[in-house]
Amino acid sequence: MKSRIKTNEKKFYRYMECLAIEMTRRCNLNCKFCAKGKAQNVDITHEIIDKTLDEYAIEQEMITHNPCRNVKVVKTEKKEKQVYTMEELIAILEKLTLKAPTDYKLFFSLAIYTGMRRGELLGLEWKDIDYHSGVLSIVRTSNYRNATTGTYAGTPKTKASCRYIKLSRELLTMFEAYHTEQEEQSVKCGDQWQDYDRIFTTWNGEPMHPNTPYTWLQRFCDAEGLVFVADFWK
Repeated sequence: MKSRIKTNEKKFYRYMECLAIEMTRRCNLNCKFCAKGKAQNVDITHEIIDKTLDEYAIEQEMITHNPCRNVKVVKTEKKEKQVYTMEELIAILEKLTLKAPTDYKLFFSLAIYTGMRRGELLGLEWKDIDYHSGVLSIVRTSNYRNATTGTYAGTPKTKASCRYIKLSRELLTMFEAYHTEQEEQSVKCGDQWQDYDRIFTTWNGEPMHPNTPYTWLQRFCDAEGLVFVADFWK
């Protein structure tokens, strides 16, 4: 009986050791080669496995040693983000003013002047604007998980992310102009219009996919000979 328990323990120990090594290896690979990988994910994953084995496997006497102690987490250098120069941003704003449709002109002007994230911009609803005070409330984000879930509203990352922004007269005028255009579009669509109250939408009022404005600007910059810095718009 004791011999069988010892054999099972060895099998379980070896399995968990391989699991810990493989999970950490994959996280390291994601950090090194995936543009979206973050070094902190490696530490977090390793910590979760380590803590689980300590608090459950060892406590339940399934194993006598935590294999995570033998795993070395590879530290990766933090990738420096690219940024625009003031001249490059001015050039983009000038081209947007001259050639962009009202919705994208407003979207990217807001991004540049307020520093709002893409999800925050797409989560904006018309009731978030107080035209009298000129204040914009940021209280939600627009997210996309997969084709099944689709686009859904969420909350900003932290409490500090919920905030109020004072808008310039120029931005308020752009909001008013775009609101008029959207109302005209809803009349044209008739029963096809989906009233989500979102500011930035598809042709029939549905929430816009997060990649849509990003892709549009990339093509716009290519066509106009402008610099496109991907990190800036995320």
